[in-house]
Amino acid sequence: MVPEGQLKDTGAGLVPASIGWFVMNARDARCFQRPGRGTQDGEVAYAGFPPSQPTRYRKGLLPG
Repeated sequence: MVPEGQLKDTGAGLVPASIGWFVMNARDARCFQRPGRGTQDGEVAYAGFPPSQPTRYRKGLLPG
Protein backbone atom coordinates (compact mmCIF):
# COMPACT_ATOMS: atom_id res chain seq x y z
CA MET A 1 0.00 0.00 0.00
CA VAL A 2 1.28 3.49 -0.85
CA PRO A 3 1.66 5.69 2.24
CA GLU A 4 0.05 9.08 2.64
CA GLY A 5 2.52 11.81 1.70
CA GLN A 6 3.19 14.80 3.91
CA LEU A 7 2.77 18.41 2.79
CA LYS A 8 4.94 21.32 3.92
CA ASP A 9 3.87 24.97 3.97
CA THR A 10 6.63 27.08 2.40
CA GLY A 11 4.92 30.39 3.07
CA ALA A 12 4.19 30.57 -0.66
CA GLY A 13 1.93 27.52 -0.54
CA LEU A 14 1.98 23.79 0.11
CA VAL A 15 4.53 21.45 -1.49
CA PRO A 16 5.07 17.67 -1.13
CA ALA A 17 7.48 16.91 1.71
CA SER A 18 7.59 13.12 1.34
CA ILE A 19 6.80 10.35 -1.13
CA GLY A 20 3.20 9.15 -1.18
CA TRP A 21 -0.29 10.16 -2.17
CA PHE A 22 -1.95 13.37 -1.08
CA VAL A 23 -5.00 15.49 -1.78
CA MET A 24 -4.62 19.24 -1.85
CA ASN A 25 -6.89 22.15 -2.73
CA ALA A 26 -5.33 23.92 -5.75
CA ARG A 27 -5.67 27.27 -3.95
CA ASP A 28 -3.31 25.98 -1.26
CA ALA A 29 -0.59 24.89 -3.73
CA ARG A 30 2.59 26.88 -4.29
CA CYS A 31 2.36 29.19 -7.27
CA PHE A 32 5.01 31.10 -9.19
CA GLN A 33 4.71 34.71 -10.28
CA ARG A 34 6.93 35.67 -13.19
CA PRO A 35 6.71 39.39 -13.96
CA GLY A 36 7.08 40.27 -17.60
CA ARG A 37 5.43 37.15 -18.97
CA GLY A 38 2.09 39.00 -19.49
CA THR A 39 -0.33 36.05 -20.05
CA GLN A 40 -2.06 36.96 -16.75
CA ASP A 41 -3.72 39.85 -18.59
CA GLY A 42 -6.41 38.77 -21.05
CA GLU A 43 -5.96 41.94 -23.08
CA VAL A 44 -2.32 40.99 -23.67
CA ALA A 45 -2.75 37.21 -23.93
CA TYR A 46 -5.45 37.36 -26.59
CA ALA A 47 -4.37 40.53 -28.39
CA GLY A 48 -3.41 38.59 -31.55
CA PHE A 49 -6.82 36.92 -31.92
CA PRO A 50 -10.03 38.42 -33.30
CA PRO A 51 -12.90 38.91 -30.82
CA SER A 52 -15.17 35.91 -30.23
CA GLN A 53 -18.47 35.91 -32.09
CA PRO A 54 -21.62 34.03 -31.03
CA THR A 55 -22.52 31.19 -33.40
CA ARG A 56 -24.32 27.83 -33.51
CA TYR A 57 -22.41 24.59 -33.12
CA ARG A 58 -21.29 23.19 -36.46
CA LYS A 59 -22.74 19.82 -37.51
CA GLY A 60 -20.50 17.01 -36.30
CA LEU A 61 -18.76 19.12 -33.66
CA LEU A 62 -20.65 17.47 -30.80
CA PRO A 63 -21.38 13.73 -30.48
CA GLY A 64 -24.87 12.44 -31.13
